Amino acid sequence: MGGSLKVTAESAADRSTSSGMIQSLQAGRAIASLAVVAHHAAIAASAFAGPFAGYAVLELGYLGVDFFFVLSGFIIFHATAGKAKSASEFAAGRFRRVYLPYLPVGIGMAVLYTLLPQLSAGSHNWSWLATLTLAPVTSATALSVAWTLKHEILFYALFGLGYFTGRLWWMLGLWLALIAAGIFAGWPDSIVLAPINLEFFMGIAGAILARRGWGPGWLLIFSPLVFGIWFVLGADRALSPIAGLAFGLAMLPVIRLEKLGTFTVPTRLTFLGAASYAIYLIHNPVISAAMRLYSANPYGSLLFGTVAGTWAGIAYYWIVERRLLKMKHSHFSATRTYLN
Repeated sequence: MGGSLKVTAESAADRSTSSGMIQSLQAGRAIASLAVVAHHAAIAASAFAGPFAGYAVLELGYLGVDFFFVLSGFIIFHATAGKAKSASEFAAGRFRRVYLPYLPVGIGMAVLYTLLPQLSAGSHNWSWLATLTLAPVTSATALSVAWTLKHEILFYALFGLGYFTGRLWWMLGLWLALIAAGIFAGWPDSIVLAPINLEFFMGIAGAILARRGWGPGWLLIFSPLVFGIWFVLGADRALSPIAGLAFGLAMLPVIRLEKLGTFTVPTRLTFLGAASYAIYLIHNPVISAAMRLYSANPYGSLLFGTVAGTWAGIAYYWIVERRLLKMKHSHFSATRTYLN
């Protein structure tokens, strides 16, 4: 298995290099996905096996989502603006990248909850509409972690509509103004106006600055200071966009240093970055199942859940997602799209 993983990792690294993908961002995806896995494994281990030391630190793994949102803004702008890509290619690329790997898992969870409703938490008010479309509606998806995909799809729709009609900055400016108004006026929570959407704008700003080669080293000092502000404010999850800003600032000098050849990304980390979406999709149901198999000790449960969730995601990537992304169809763009 180790030899297979090595070949796979090297292949992923080669593809990243040949496509011009920024490998440090792939590494960031890998770390962020593992942080989210640790977050859910910690919650499950605590619930099934009891409290344990270090839970508070691992619980902060949800910040991986904030990194993903900043990264999405960066990548979508970087891979679209100024490139010879049509609206249909953009939409097809997003469908292939997001929906094709997601739907087997999302529909599978929906069918499971329909047949065995006792498995779903009482507060998990999921719907088929949200599950099948990822539309920004109030009802939840059967796959709990897919709440983030609602935000992603909303961003893709607004970005695509604005960009391919020549009104990108008008569209984004209006959305930004409405989010800001909602924050200051205290409007009810909604997916469309959620403050976490600000992280997409941070990513876009980062992509513009990175294209200009801007990424001074002092940002590597300033970024932790911004992250520290979030801690001083109580490390409140509602304020996590502050942590997202810290991630966005740190990206710039890292990207610049990579382009200068200062460091190289390990191939195994590049591979995990390629598998990160699959890991994100599959890990939580697998962790839930793992806790039902072993919950005698919180640390053992934590380790078991983390390993099981990660390797299940790698298997899903290698067996399912990778093959779906290689599908040839006249309605799909043949151009390799950047990862989510």
